[in-house]
Amino acid sequence: MEAGPKRLASALLRSGALKTDWLPAYEAAPRHQFVPDTIWPGRAGANRQDDRVTLEGQPDLWWKAVYRDAPITTQWDHGEYTRPKTGRTPTSSNSMPTMVFTMLDALNVREGQEVLEIGTGTGWNAALLSQRLGADHVVSVEVAPRTAEDARNRLTLGGLHPLVHVGNGAEGYAERAPYDRLIATCSVGSVPTAWREQTVSGRIIVTPSSRTRGCRPLRRVRGMVTKDADGLSVGRTAALVGVSVKTLHHWDTIGLVRPGARTWAAHRLYSGDDIARIHRVLVYRELGFPLAEIARILDDPAADARDHLRRQRSQLADRIARLQKTLGAVDRMLEVSKPGIRLSPAEQVAIFGDDWQPAWVDDAEARWGDSAQWAQYAERAAAMTPDDWRDVTAATDALHRSLAAAGRAGVAPGSDEANALAERHRASISTYFDCTHSMHACLGRMYVGDAGYTAFYDGLAPGLTTWLRDVIFANAARHGVDPESAEWE
Repeated sequence: MEAGPKRLASALLRSGALKTDWLPAYEAAPRHQFVPDTIWPGRAGANRQDDRVTLEGQPDLWWKAVYRDAPITTQWDHGEYTRPKTGRTPTSSNSMPTMVFTMLDALNVREGQEVLEIGTGTGWNAALLSQRLGADHVVSVEVAPRTAEDARNRLTLGGLHPLVHVGNGAEGYAERAPYDRLIATCSVGSVPTAWREQTVSGRIIVTPSSRTRGCRPLRRVRGMVTKDADGLSVGRTAALVGVSVKTLHHWDTIGLVRPGARTWAAHRLYSGDDIARIHRVLVYRELGFPLAEIARILDDPAADARDHLRRQRSQLADRIARLQKTLGAVDRMLEVSKPGIRLSPAEQVAIFGDDWQPAWVDDAEARWGDSAQWAQYAERAAAMTPDDWRDVTAATDALHRSLAAAGRAGVAPGSDEANALAERHRASISTYFDCTHSMHACLGRMYVGDAGYTAFYDGLAPGLTTWLRDVIFANAARHGVDPESAEWE
């Protein structure tokens, strides 16, 4: 039966409902452990149930129903109806997996947070939360004593012991308040006052909308995800910290900085803690850390805020020392000669061609002369002989011919041929300064936005500038860089 769980996981991952951060919990708390032997399988996207299926009498149908992305009714009419057909009112169910994991993703849980679940049902949702956060951080409220007892037994068999309380879900569970997150598996017309009172500022409350019928996935956010938190909008946050809105969206998507709250319309709200995390990210980015490494450092449970600050201060001091060393090298270069191409104007024209204008070097220095990359270029260029420049020019001309030929031939960005050309292009730039894939993506954006670069590349072949940008973007993405939010390193 192992193919069933794996097949369902693959389908949920492909659809985007199951995110990789929830996959370990899915594997540790398989759905079949929280489905009773007698069920009435539902149908995905419809408010209908099939006839009764039992594990003992119809094992194949039972397993097929459990690992299908559809809801399962586990009780009719508070247990009074047990016959083969459907009863009057379903009173307990195991929700559609797409719905389960979409709601859990919207909950945006973080390590150490306290979660209150309203509607224990079969116990699967409580098991997933317990696997993710630890059972000591999970409280689940169920109105039906028999349902609560059955769920508690299933959780115990799985080695999990969250608090399962029998009571009115609208009243929450004040004894363990306050909670950081609250998730309800039952729809409500409005958020009960007790839920608001028992959750902290910056809380997230996730519940199906009263307008949601059947077991449709949580795809309409309005009225389904409620967050009552003070905070800054994504636009104001971007302006405050000096990054683009697109960058904050990307960081949210990859889980680096997820806003602690959202409005009723699902707009992001950033709290003081969120903004402090953004500042820590920016410091590590300034130090040259990739985003994945920054996430690992910030989420290290062994480190606290002061640990991060001390680590960042130490690394900044090291970088300052390296920059001071680089500055000293640049100063020595300035004392020896003017940085840049150590060729006479006549030699430059002879090597680079009749179209070359020596004044371009001065224009480039005026534009980028304060950058670390210009210092690298100046040091390398000053050491190059006329023969070195001839070799570089020949290689560059050959690259331009290859790019023009590929662009005219319609070579697809992201193909092996296009990726190889992108790497040749990046290597040609690295002749002058170290060009990372992120910096390469920035240059691709600049080529399209700068009239001079556009005229040059389009002069090699019509439309080459846009094609080259797309080739650079696809290659950068292949190396883990989001080209749209890439930054100069």
